[in-house]
Amino acid sequence: MKRVWIAVLIVLVALAGLLVWAPALVLNVASRGGDVAIERDIPFGNGERLKLDVYRPAQAQGDMPVVVFFYGGSWQRGDKAIYRFVGAALARAGIVTIIPDYR
Repeated sequence: MKRVWIAVLIVLVALAGLLVWAPALVLNVASRGGDVAIERDIPFGNGERLKLDVYRPAQAQGDMPVVVFFYGGSWQRGDKAIYRFVGAALARAGIVTIIPDYR
């Protein structure tokens, strides 16, 4: 019986983890496609975290609007890779999107 409770506990912890990370994971997988060009890890300063990703329509020509998306995290945690779906969605709408990591 003890093994059953341990298994149930493991499943509950795994489900809790999925509830936290799955929405971004699902959105990132769904946002993949060849219609968005992505330049990753462009440095914009000295430091390991000072890099940004640029998302643009694959067939972009001429001037386009630009959005810089700063994610939350109390300036202490987070990662630009979590928000790929934001960059892809805006790029599909014709907006060049910049998502930086920061310290």
